[in-house]
Amino acid sequence: MPSAPIVRDIRTLMQNKLTPSVPARWLHQFAFGLQAYGLKPFQSANGNCPHGREEPQYC
Repeated sequence: MPSAPIVRDIRTLMQNKLTPSVPARWLHQFAFGLQAYGLKPFQSANGNCPHGREEPQYC
């Protein structure tokens, strides 16, 4: 898990550098994408593997 100063610095960088450069009409989608990027992959997606293994290289 990232340390608190790294997360804080990334958040500050995004708020001060990236977010102001996004057009206002895309700001909501941009924020949604950043939140989605931070999500962990769904474990249920491994249920689609036909070989019954959880390693992606076998699916």
